[in-house]
This record gives sequence, structure tokens and C-alpha cells, in this order.
Amino acid sequence: MIERAIALPFSFNSAGELSYTNDEKKIIQDRLVLAIMTRPGERVMRPSFGSAVYETLFEDENTAIAVATEAVAACFTEFFPYLEFIEAVPNLDSGGTLELDIKYRKSQQTLTESLSIKTKIFSRAGEVIQEVR
Repeated sequence: MIERAIALPFSFNSAGELSYTNDEKKIIQDRLVLAIMTRPGERVMRPSFGSAVYETLFEDENTAIAVATEAVAACFTEFFPYLEFIEAVPNLDSGGTLELDIKYRKSQQTLTESLSIKTKIFSRAGEVIQEVR
């Protein structure tokens, strides 16, 4: 389905040209991370692109988990019709790091793929509880 895409993180090869990848799994996972971690309205030419995961930043733990899970599911429905969303399992540690373990598969296939995305939760005062590297 996908033949070639710009390699992320964005880089240049030894000849000074853009780096590309042919690894379909990496391409799909890069696209998922971009869509899930982009705020709606952030892209000028595609204002509806993105998810509501960033709405979790100043919420309490239970609300953050519910919003993140719903945002990931909506992102799959809207932008990835060729992928079947299975689940998003949120894990919140005591330091405020929210890790989303996302499980999906390509339509009509039995092999399940997974992707892990880490984000952080802020206090109501806007202080970072824990920074994610």
C-alpha cells in the first residue's frame, strides 16, 4: 500500500538529499504519532487534522485518561480508515506521565501492531509535573 515516505525524524542522507524510508510499519506509526499529537487547528491548510489528546494537559487523572482514549479512537476513525483500532490502554504513573499503548491492525489482517506514545500532565497552575524526554 505505502511505498515510500520521508523518514522521520526529518533528516538528510550523506548526499544531502532528503532521507526516505520504505518500512511500511514505520511509516504508519510515524503518521499515527503525527495525527495523535497534533492539535486541531495547528496546521493552517488542514485545520481539522489532529486529535484532542492535548486537552488532557490540565485535567485530573481520570478525565485525562478518558479524553486521551476517546481522542485516539476518533483519530483512527477520521484519518486512518485502512487501520482497525483495537484499543488504547492509558498508563498514568505517579509523576504525571501519561503513556498510551495503542493497539491496531491493518484491515483484513490478523497481526496486531502496537505503538506507545508518552505525554505529560500539568498541574492546574501550569507547572510541568514531569517532563518526558
